[in-house]
Formats: sequence, structure tokens, C-alpha cells
Amino acid sequence: MGVIEREPIYDQINKITAPTLIARGDEDVAISLEQANRIHSRIAGSKLAIIPHAGHTPTVEEPAVVNGLLENLISPNLGRDD
Repeated sequence: MGVIEREPIYDQINKITAPTLIARGDEDVAISLEQANRIHSRIAGSKLAIIPHAGHTPTVEEPAVVNGLLENLISPNLGRDD
């Protein structure tokens, strides 16, 4: 209920400055590709990944794929202090 009842945050996500991965399963029925693209467009420098053979929980359904994406996202940033 917390997700359903909370205030929308769309107008605040453009403030995110950390490396950001938006991962969506290609079979996700909860978050449309349009919604994922909209989030991606609001976060400067974010990466959008569409995970094949996954629904709304790609971290559970395709953990090796997600782990590889996360590793690629953070590897260039390891050791940085900004």
C-alpha cells in the first residue's frame, strides 16, 4: 500500500545525480515501456535496459543479466569521490 498511497515523485526524479539504471523486463505488465522511457528521460545520464524474458522483477527473474548491467554501470565510477 505504501507505493499506492504515497505522493507522486515524478517531478523530483530529475534531481537524481547518482549513476542510475532503469531496468525493465520486456514482459513487464506493471510498468510500460513508455513509462520507463519517461523516467529515463528525466534522469540525466541514466541508462535504460530492457531485460529479455523478465517481467516486473528482473532482479529475481534474470539476476545474472541485472548483475552484469549493474557492474557495467558502477565499474567506471569505482574509486571516484564525487
